[in-house]
Amino acid sequence: VVPFYNPVQFSVFEFVLLMVCLSIFGQLGDLVESAYKRQFNVKDSGNLFPGHGGVLDRFDSTFFAMLMFQIVFKFFGDI
Repeated sequence: VVPFYNPVQFSVFEFVLLMVCLSIFGQLGDLVESAYKRQFNVKDSGNLFPGHGGVLDRFDSTFFAMLMFQIVFKFFGDI
């Protein structure tokens, strides 16, 4: 599926490097959101998903990973 939507053809090394960076940014997003919650003494970021920390806990890592992905394609692709 990826080759149909991928404007840039990555080598295996570049693809692995991108995936490692995305996973690092995903973890970083989770840590940043947790730091904000600790700073403001907030246990959950919402009550839509009771017991799961809120909606932001479900998407914090995804937001950071999407940002990193967009930066890579902006500088190295034709988007």
